[in-house]
Amino acid sequence: MPIRHLLPSALQIGLSNQLALYDSLYIALALNLNCPLITVDDRQAKGAIAKATSAIAKATSAITKATSAIAKATSAIAKATSAIAKATSAIAKATSAIAIAILAIAIAISAISIAISANPFAISANPIAISAIAIAISAISIATSAISIAILAIALYQLICSSSTSLITV
Repeated sequence: MPIRHLLPSALQIGLSNQLALYDSLYIALALNLNCPLITVDDRQAKGAIAKATSAIAKATSAITKATSAIAKATSAIAKATSAIAKATSAIAKATSAIAIAILAIAIAISAISIAISANPFAISANPIAISAIAIAISAISIATSAISIAILAIALYQLICSSSTSLITV
């Protein structure tokens, strides 16, 4: 292995631990090759331990940051999942409301049909039946709007979920 690749690390190790460049190169080489350093030189061993301790501290810090990022992502996913569940529930309720409104229209149409068959002029005399149909149609319109809003909410939360990884910084 060319020494020039080891020099920056060796210089840093030497300056940090007051070691000769020669001794620091052995530590840098052992670190680079990921192998143990065997030495009887106490200063060299202390320098290698200091470097290893520093590397462990950096790795521990990185793990702590990654754990924090995972916790933030997990929390964001839980919130988005809860919101999607609420939106799905809203869609189910709106769908039920539409079904009830359709049933109300069917009942009103049946009532009008019966009234017309009994007396063809009864429709003009029965404003309650006409009002019932108008109210049922309004209910369908409102329920349809609620479903549209719930669908938009789900789409928004899915967008948030898909971009939440870019919003979390480590």
